[in-house]
This record gives sequence, C-alpha cells and structure tokens, in this order.
Amino acid sequence: MRLAALCILACLAACATAREQVPPIGTASRSTEFDTYPLRRVGILLPEGEGMDAEFLRGLRDALATEIAATKPYEIVPLDEGDVEAVDRLDTARTGRIRPAPVLALARRSSLDGLITTRVLELRAYAPVRLVISIDLIAVESGLVTWTGCVRVDSNDRDTRAAIRAWQSSIRGAGDNDRALDLMSPARIAEFAAVQAALLL
Repeated sequence: MRLAALCILACLAACATAREQVPPIGTASRSTEFDTYPLRRVGILLPEGEGMDAEFLRGLRDALATEIAATKPYEIVPLDEGDVEAVDRLDTARTGRIRPAPVLALARRSSLDGLITTRVLELRAYAPVRLVISIDLIAVESGLVTWTGCVRVDSNDRDTRAAIRAWQSSIRGAGDNDRALDLMSPARIAEFAAVQAALLL
C-alpha cells in the first residue's frame, strides 16, 4: 500500500511538472480579495452554449474538473442539471451580473465554497477547429466573481499549434496520428482548453 501511494504521488508530481511546461494562451484576472476566500470545495456547473451538443458540454465540464483538481488544492464537485433545478439560473457569462441568492442556495445544497461557471462563446467543429470559452469562479462567501478567464483555441494559429504540441509531448506523449487528430477533434481541443484554463487559474 505504501509503495502504491508513493507511485501515485510521483505520478501526480510528474503530471503537474508536465502541465507547467505548456505555454498559456488565454487571459485571466482576479479580484484583490481572491486570496482571502477559503476555497476548499468548489462546484463546477455544466457549461452553457447556444445550440451546443450536450455530450460536448459534459465532456468540457469533466475535462475542466479533472484539470483543475490536478493543479489546485480544491475538491472539485461536478454539478449536473439536477443539482440546479431548484435554483434560479445564474447567467453570469451572459449578463455579467451575479445575484447572491442563487449562489448561496446552490452552495447550501452542495456544501460549496466556490462555484465555476463556463460559457462556450464560439465553437467551429470543422477544420481548422476553433473554441472560445469564458470561465468565472464565484466565491460563495460574497456571491461575487473573484476570478475570470478566457481561453481561445484556434488550431490554425501558429502559437496555439505550438502550445498544443507542447501539451501532446509533455503530457500525453502522442504519436503523429494522435497529433493530427487533436487538431481536428473538438473533443480533444476541449481537453486542451481545460488544460489552459487550469494553468490560468
């Protein structure tokens, strides 16, 4: 058991180091109070996006949950539609306004310190694939956005392609076939966007 635990810790450390080698391509900002919030248990809602495939949105949420949990000391709680049925829509990405009441209601139901909302602003599912997402981290203590980020992944952009190659080499060790697939697959591009979001947070 002790040897297995050591192996797991070594693997996690290697993965964290590998992620640090991937150059960031997004932008982010945080409030001056960010470090004062006790963010231990953070929920992540299903991303929103008009006309988006539900399976794609679930995959993006799961990728974000995996990457953020791997890089931050948060317990990440993926939330489904059933978790928010009785709570008013937050609409943070669409309106830019936060209403404390629904944030606090959802936090009480799931014992959360923070809540991550994501919106898909653009998805071009054919080559060259392009994905733009905006992400907000809401501190339950105040009901306000304390961190916001935006990731733009354009597989036709030279810098983006270089970042994808770094991700493939350092994290996944992909072969040539996988590398070509990553540039054409919206699901793989979503995984990469999640890596970028976690690097920015």
